[in-house]
Amino acid sequence: MSCVEQEYLMSFQKLVGKLLTFHLPTIAVIRGHAVGAGCIFALAHDYRLMSSDHGHIFMNGVNLGMSLTPGIMSILRTKLPISTFQEVVLAGERYSGKGTAAAGIVQATCPGTTLMQEGMKKALEHRARRWNREIYHALKMEMFKTTLQELENGGIGYARM
Repeated sequence: MSCVEQEYLMSFQKLVGKLLTFHLPTIAVIRGHAVGAGCIFALAHDYRLMSSDHGHIFMNGVNLGMSLTPGIMSILRTKLPISTFQEVVLAGERYSGKGTAAAGIVQATCPGTTLMQEGMKKALEHRARRWNREIYHALKMEMFKTTLQELENGGIGYARM
């Protein structure tokens, strides 16, 4: 892996760590494909909604002969049920539409025509709760402590491109 690729990867992991511990609830509205870095970016959100009639979400590393960093692996391990984690990482399983909710990747799916409205509805529900941002941030920092350490200090581990 070149120095430029390593620098990009570490910058991406830093961004994902900030999103993972953002002081407000975050919602990913997935209308199309979320592959590789897009999958990780979506998983870093607190809530994920996906179109039931369009798009796929998956990690394609195993199919491309690429391994994953400790930080990326930690996000997948933390955010996915173990059976889905294994299928995503070791089999490059593609999930589409309604299958994403059943696999525990997203909290809900809906038709693409109502996806943004559902995302806004979820955002307004959370805004109405008026949670203390400092407490919300502290809870997320503790919840994802190990993942953050892996993202910030885990380097590239065994990752190969």
